[in-house]
Amino acid sequence: MMNKLKLSIILIILLLPSIVWAACSGSSPNLTAASSSQTDVAACVTASITGDTINVPAGTSTWSSAISIPAAKDLTIIGAGIGNTNITCSSGSCFQIAQSGSSSESRISGFSFINGIIDLTGLQGGKVVRIDHNSFTASSLATWDIAGWTDGVHPSVLIDSNILHNQRFVIHGTWGELTDGPWQHQIWAQQPPKGSWPNIVYIESNTITADISPINMPDSARGGRFVFRFNTIQGIYTEAHGVQGNVRSVQWWEIYNNEYANTGQYFFMFIRGGSGFIFDNTYALDREISFNIQRSCESVATAGQCNGESNWDGNTVDEYGYPCRDQIGRSYDTTQWSPGEAYSQPLTPAYIFNNKYSAAEIDLEFHQDPYCAEAETYHAIENRDYYLLDGSFDGTTGIGRGVLASIPATCTTGVGYWATDQGNWNQSGDDGVLYKCTSTDTWEVYYTPYAYPHPLRGEGEPEPTPHLSVPGNLTGTIQ
Repeated sequence: MMNKLKLSIILIILLLPSIVWAACSGSSPNLTAASSSQTDVAACVTASITGDTINVPAGTSTWSSAISIPAAKDLTIIGAGIGNTNITCSSGSCFQIAQSGSSSESRISGFSFINGIIDLTGLQGGKVVRIDHNSFTASSLATWDIAGWTDGVHPSVLIDSNILHNQRFVIHGTWGELTDGPWQHQIWAQQPPKGSWPNIVYIESNTITADISPINMPDSARGGRFVFRFNTIQGIYTEAHGVQGNVRSVQWWEIYNNEYANTGQYFFMFIRGGSGFIFDNTYALDREISFNIQRSCESVATAGQCNGESNWDGNTVDEYGYPCRDQIGRSYDTTQWSPGEAYSQPLTPAYIFNNKYSAAEIDLEFHQDPYCAEAETYHAIENRDYYLLDGSFDGTTGIGRGVLASIPATCTTGVGYWATDQGNWNQSGDDGVLYKCTSTDTWEVYYTPYAYPHPLRGEGEPEPTPHLSVPGNLTGTIQ
């Protein structure tokens, strides 16, 4: 009996390599899964080493759980293309990449995912995750939490050239709340990478639709930083949260060259904190960019109300608490801060220009619920905390736009001028550079957008086929 048992064990051991080989063929750096099944793709992940490419053939499969890509492996996993490699993710996640404070340089491309996301919660900075040329469709809202871990380093992610339906990205600099540790304060103690890379999330050249209540996508908080550009959007509005509960505000946003096709929401952007740039977006309906500073009108957990009584704020005399912590027009702490220490956030105004409904400039309004006048009376004031396009720009207020030769000779500190004939960052169309009046009558280049298409995309990559068959007249509530 013992001899038979030993013989059986020996046979299993001898057969094991052929079983793995049947599930995953090839050798480093190129492996091929035998099918699109969870078992076969996971076998290739197990057999791989960092730097390998795993090819997944056409097929239709259901995965009962996410395939985890461990931190020690930077992998490229390539399906046979949208509509060819079709994966239904019954657990809600399809892949889980480098969790709990690990960095990854993995890439997922060439799949159609149904009712699933890529889990990017807990990424450490330093490496880049890329998600591209996939379709993600869901029958109900699917939320991606794209978040750093507890090391105070913002994740670097590129999400491009996908077709996304009923998906929502929420971008956090760190996953921890204020009660967990100082990580949000560490993020805010870093100047955001204005017009550059890495340590930021880029979302570009995607087709994004929704047929449920309008989705806030992307959304951001906890020191989140994102660039949202060159996307085609329907049924979506874009949001950036302020100080709320046990979290600090979004830190940085750049939102430009997006085409918002349709939504029932009464604004198409809802900005509550941080700073950045919003420009060259188009909108199919007469909607607004909306500002909100929640703490102007009510007390929130941890921080209280911005009214001159909270040690979170600058509390300038007779300014009702101004500047409020992380408010619109503030983007970093000069030193790492903790509650009770001196306020140390320099003014970094937001610049908003050339956002169009038809040929008209889109209005900016304050949306305060409950309503109070303090937000726009004391806290976020035009030509101080933010600047808007001025059609008759003379260098004293607002933002001008035109060729560099037309920039006024005189200027007031803080105003901006978008020089349309400068820069060489946009390989698909018009360029432009923002000049800022840094002191009286002194213009300096202040902002040049990062290269587009993103350099990681490479030459000659195909774009996804747009798909915008979504009912109009959508309604919904603010999230």
